[in-house]
Amino acid sequence: MRWITAHLTGSHETGEVDRLGNPITETVDLGTLDARPVPWSATPTENIGNPYDDTTMTLETSASLATVQAAETATFDSFPGTYQVLGVTDAGRWRLFGVQRMKGAL
Repeated sequence: MRWITAHLTGSHETGEVDRLGNPITETVDLGTLDARPVPWSATPTENIGNPYDDTTMTLETSASLATVQAAETATFDSFPGTYQVLGVTDAGRWRLFGVQRMKGAL
């Protein structure tokens, strides 16, 4: 099984609010972890008549549940682009988290 390095980022409220009363957040680096992809399948999708395969990637890691739950985005050494963290599941010894490539992200 091949392990890949994931760099996780999240957001943290600064305790300040903007003129509209919305909390101001800043991007926080949550660190790196080793993860490995688990089997997945592509779902056929259509966008204005253009068919494509919409895929999400599920990864497993032994990192702490709190770290993975705080993550909003992930980047990988092995894959280009930025990925949005879709959800996290605690599977006992492992944590499973799904990611999907963000549109327009390089």
